[in-house]
Amino acid sequence: MCIFEWGDGVADIAKANVVLSRMRRALFTDFVLQAQLSAKQLGIPTVALPHGHSTKLNLIRSKQVEQALANNNGKLPFANRDSFDAYVFCANYHRDVIVGNSTMSGNNVEVWGSARFSREWLHVLYRIAPQLQLPALNGAQQHRVLFFLPKWHNMVDRGSTISLLHSLGKLANIQLVISGHVRGDDTQLSASETTEIAALPSVVFAPQGANSVSLIRESNALIDVDSSIAFDAVQLGKLYIRPKYLQDAAVRTVYDQFGGALQAMTQDEVVSALSAQELPVVSVPDAFRLAVIGDEASNISQQYVLRLRQLMQQ
Repeated sequence: MCIFEWGDGVADIAKANVVLSRMRRALFTDFVLQAQLSAKQLGIPTVALPHGHSTKLNLIRSKQVEQALANNNGKLPFANRDSFDAYVFCANYHRDVIVGNSTMSGNNVEVWGSARFSREWLHVLYRIAPQLQLPALNGAQQHRVLFFLPKWHNMVDRGSTISLLHSLGKLANIQLVISGHVRGDDTQLSASETTEIAALPSVVFAPQGANSVSLIRESNALIDVDSSIAFDAVQLGKLYIRPKYLQDAAVRTVYDQFGGALQAMTQDEVVSALSAQELPVVSVPDAFRLAVIGDEASNISQQYVLRLRQLMQQ
């Protein structure tokens, strides 16, 4: 068996039989696609596993997505992924969003739950994550609050986000740890924004390259707009604040349907929650865990192993 990270398949390339197409395939196709083609020729099953998870119940129509839709008759061009023997999603809602908005047939799609965010794996992950040294809380500070900067292109109001950071950075009872997203430069602050925010009394910038798991482990609360890393905080029983007002109202997430987060509709609501002596407690419904993580009673990681073995024997 060959296991790949989510991405392009070879359904279109494998069908090409003319000499020129075969030459192009041999000379110019990248390594991952070459490996898939070789596996197909040898009769070896191929499986695409998700590299993360999604919080969204609908497609975020960023400029990049809108361009892809416009170029492909209103669908994402994912038909080549039909070549995998199994294309795995963590949750039904994410499967429905992608298959419903793309040219994938859905015939090879399977939903296995999220091994990454299952509690059996989190117990291991948070034990082995690198140690991280952050400044100790001063005498007035009661809570360490982690703020993951959002991906600006995901229909996020940058100006309102900066305003929230300024307000939180002035709170005397918290230490505000600010970290960029691990993938891409689209979560970074400008030089002037960084200078202004760094001067605020409660602000600490996470060390460059700091492990997200280590940062969450050292924090009492997390603020994040729409990254799946927030599932860690929810699963660990930490306060997760989703400043819903920072993102376009067209975006719908699992928190809208199932709960699990403190969804703030204003800046004042975020500030009020963190100004309190005791942090708010948000209940996490069983329906949230079942829809987002999967059936944890069945040991999701073990179910991955069992299903992979089944595919190997087909």
